[in-house]
Amino acid sequence: MNNFFRIFTFTVVLSIQLIFAQTSPQNLWQEVDESQIVLVGERYIIPQVYRTIKLNVEEMQSFLSEAP
Repeated sequence: MNNFFRIFTFTVVLSIQLIFAQTSPQNLWQEVDESQIVLVGERYIIPQVYRTIKLNVEEMQSFLSEAP
């Protein structure tokens, strides 16, 4: 019974950590139009399907300041 309790407790704690590890702020990345990006240099590869996004620096700094 004691061994079962240890395994059960370990499993619960591990599950909780995995759940919280996968949550992330929703405002870190924002979609932008490609026309808003300043091109530097020549573009050699153009994918058929892609997204253009930008990093919300203030939100990232706030998120990282709360990290352990």
